[in-house]
Amino acid sequence: MARSLTLGAWLALRRGGHTAVPPPERPALGPGERLVWLHGSGSKGALLIPALSGALAADGQKARIVVTLDDPGEPASGPLTVALPPDYRQPVRAFLDAFRPDVLVWAGAPLRPVLLSEMRERPMLRLLVDADEQTLTLAEGGWIPGAVSGLLPVFHHMLAVDHLTAQTIERLGIKPDHIEVTGTFEPLLSPLPCNERDRRDLAATIGPRPVWHAASVPMAELHDVIAAHRHAARAMHRLLLILAPARAADMAAMAETLRDSGLRVALRADGEEPAPSTEVYLAEGPGEAGLWYRLAPVSYLGGTLTGGATDHPFEAAALGSAILHGTRTSPHAEAFARLTRAGAARALRSGQALGHAVEALLAADRAAAMAAAAWEVTTTGAVVANRIAGLIRERAEAA
Repeated sequence: MARSLTLGAWLALRRGGHTAVPPPERPALGPGERLVWLHGSGSKGALLIPALSGALAADGQKARIVVTLDDPGEPASGPLTVALPPDYRQPVRAFLDAFRPDVLVWAGAPLRPVLLSEMRERPMLRLLVDADEQTLTLAEGGWIPGAVSGLLPVFHHMLAVDHLTAQTIERLGIKPDHIEVTGTFEPLLSPLPCNERDRRDLAATIGPRPVWHAASVPMAELHDVIAAHRHAARAMHRLLLILAPARAADMAAMAETLRDSGLRVALRADGEEPAPSTEVYLAEGPGEAGLWYRLAPVSYLGGTLTGGATDHPFEAAALGSAILHGTRTSPHAEAFARLTRAGAARALRSGQALGHAVEALLAADRAAAMAAAAWEVTTTGAVVANRIAGLIRERAEAA
């Protein structure tokens, strides 16, 4: 496919005019090992290494993965991360000559015209994955259809996050057999651990009682959680709340506030277990979240009503707990949004809505359907990683 005039003009502007940058050293490779270059949007690339390396290892492939950063001015974050060169011909060529990757996995980042154009004749497999609306733009020029359509043929295969993106790629001139819809290439979070004996004993102690969990709750949200529990408990006999403070230092103050409000409280820190009359089981802090997510079919993620949330929602989703959250979801806003769009989480505009949501999810057994949807979202990253590993293997077998 011929280059568009727009892309040619862009490349002409980038032939010179930039000081040379020392290229990175090529990592030493073991016997049969390939150098896989993973480039992700922002800092996402480094977070994707476990998913991709695990998929390659499971497929029997030996690979050394190195990540480049989307921002050339961003400092390297570890031994597997190097800085991307400025998008000018001289530093790009020096980078590619020294680096000599066997595979490029371009994951959801805006396109770099000079860098990608210089790869056309180089012997490497080039995959565009996690492709979405942002990917189909230039890193410094935004949406320029002629330039984007001239760059996409650089890639041998493309994995789009949704059908709309796949259709856009096809309209830009790529044949359908080079495009797949696989969903988002998300970092894989290892399931939070728990003591299995504790889980088994507590599950037996709680028995058939309905239970919900408020995770990493700051003091500023305690009254909302208390009000929510009182509301839901009016409709659900013997409802138990497992409450985990955001800070262990707040445990004593929370216990006092809970008791002052008339609730019967058992403290895990004192070695207590929830008795039949216990209304709130107060955890020591956020350290046993893996245990509580496994026990409770519904979890409210604390800090999302007032700000300061720290828990990644995939931690709850991966363990089968349906998620309730407020609107203050930074720094995991995109993960919350994905779960909400999939029907795996429910957003609340205020603390007053929390009790109604807990009641609705537990009473209608809606939590099970939400947990199933959450599983689909949290395992998409593994599906995409496995497909990438398969494409790399297919290329090696065809060589």
